[in-house]
Amino acid sequence: RMTRARTQRLEALLDALQAKGAAKRPLQPLSPAVDAELNRVYRLYGQRLTSEQRTQLGTAEHAWIRYRDKACAFEGGSCLTDLEKERTLELESSWVGEAFW
Repeated sequence: RMTRARTQRLEALLDALQAKGAAKRPLQPLSPAVDAELNRVYRLYGQRLTSEQRTQLGTAEHAWIRYRDKACAFEGGSCLTDLEKERTLELESSWVGEAFW
């Protein structure tokens, strides 16, 4: 799902950049509310994972942050907030146990 969403996002960006007069949009700051929600979901995950799983989640999170920062530096606009919303939804939908948020 993440790969498809990222591909669609990049295709839309490419289309916009190829349009006449398309200029790079300045990067907007990350929404504090959206960031707080993602951090809340991570904390809930952390409470239910083993130590090894928490380490793996932390490694995945660092990789995702690198992707987010690089993609958003290129894309601009509300990218930071949009990708954090996307990440939160992905984490919520991937939980195999009962919903806990």
